[in-house]
Amino acid sequence: MLLPRVRHIRDPHWQNMAGLATYGRTHSPQMIMYERTRRSSSQSLWRLMGCCALLLCGVRQAGATVTVKIVTITGMEISGEWKGSSDTNGITIATEAGQRVLPLDEVAAVVIQRPRNVEVAERGQETVFYPSDGGQLPGTLLGSSKEGVIASTALGQGKPLPFNRLAGILFNARPADPHGISASHEEHDRGLELFESAMNDRRSGEDLLIVRSDGKARSLPGTLVSLDPADAAFRFGDRTRTIKTENILGVVFASGVQKQVDCPTTFELRDGSVFTARLRSGSAERITVESSVGVVAELDLSVLARMRFRSSRVVYVSDLTPVTQRVEGRLHREWPVGHDRSLTGDPLSIAGRTFDKGLGMHSRTEVAYAIEGHFESFAATIGIDDSVRPAGSVVFRMIGDGQTLFDSGLITGKDQAVNVLVDVKSIKDLTLVVDYGDDLDLSDHAVWGAARLIKPAENRKHEGVD
Repeated sequence: MLLPRVRHIRDPHWQNMAGLATYGRTHSPQMIMYERTRRSSSQSLWRLMGCCALLLCGVRQAGATVTVKIVTITGMEISGEWKGSSDTNGITIATEAGQRVLPLDEVAAVVIQRPRNVEVAERGQETVFYPSDGGQLPGTLLGSSKEGVIASTALGQGKPLPFNRLAGILFNARPADPHGISASHEEHDRGLELFESAMNDRRSGEDLLIVRSDGKARSLPGTLVSLDPADAAFRFGDRTRTIKTENILGVVFASGVQKQVDCPTTFELRDGSVFTARLRSGSAERITVESSVGVVAELDLSVLARMRFRSSRVVYVSDLTPVTQRVEGRLHREWPVGHDRSLTGDPLSIAGRTFDKGLGMHSRTEVAYAIEGHFESFAATIGIDDSVRPAGSVVFRMIGDGQTLFDSGLITGKDQAVNVLVDVKSIKDLTLVVDYGDDLDLSDHAVWGAARLIKPAENRKHEGVD
């Protein structure tokens, strides 16, 4: 079910390329209070000491550093102190070996360590705005105009969010029900189901209003005219009605009218906000982004959890069309190759690590691709799918122009995931093979997690910046 808010973001694919940051418990800044055991005749001295303490605290916070872990498109991890970013050079960090600049098309993700003494405000029951290109922005509805709504979100206070850049709006408050709390909750859940269904299959040419009427949740097709904290205007055919906003559970906007904006970076904030944007610039303490909803915002690094980048140098193998494909079985039927799914149709997963992209194969399978020498390397995470572990035993191989480029040796369902990086420079024909292990083809559900081909740096095009 589509959730109205997400506190902990889990992105299965980038979870493996970027890892999950472990954030410790934080505490809000506190002024140390000195309890005087006897009255001092020199109160001015105490005032002076207090002023000095405040000044020192301010200096310490102003000079605070932000530690990040950068994961490159090849899977390499680099930790250091964030120094900033620019629209020409990329990301600058200070490592133990010195200062380093990474072009954005070499970066897969940046995980930001939670700064000490920074408290992240908890968000209560509130409105959630869903951008048309994905993500969510918890916030507060302030009003509307002809073009969209006015809202306060992580992107700023009182910012316009155009209708043509939103997929939907969900009102998350559960109203009190004098006739029974459980019934109210049941209808609220029913409303969430209607909202989720409408979001997954948005209609062309008409909006859908999810309302609560006579204690029941139902959906109404039409056109949203305006939406304010107190009332909304909704047009049904040639008639416009005013509906109290407190009776609205959500609105899903018509498909096909959204303005598509290319924003290749996904930002995940500690308050649960997720949105795409272009990274314009950044200092040691904050960044400036232009979001897909049209808002240009300045964000303090302390509110960020992770940034994920889409590089033009990366091509996922599951998005390519094979030249040939051969599947055979001995004790089992022939299993078709799973593209971005396991052989059973579930998400790809190895030892608890899941992947949005990749290939699911059964032994014995060969899949050949014509890559025509356009790439410099192949990267993936391989292993046995969690659906059959600890059973299963296979051998992963890569054949390039008739020569063996990689042989994993025997990998079983008891082994951990293995990261693979293989040179494929000048290779024209690439074949991925999953071969039999020790037990013929029993439970041989193999995974090429996040299997990707990487273009040479000379084909670099900066993504995420102008």
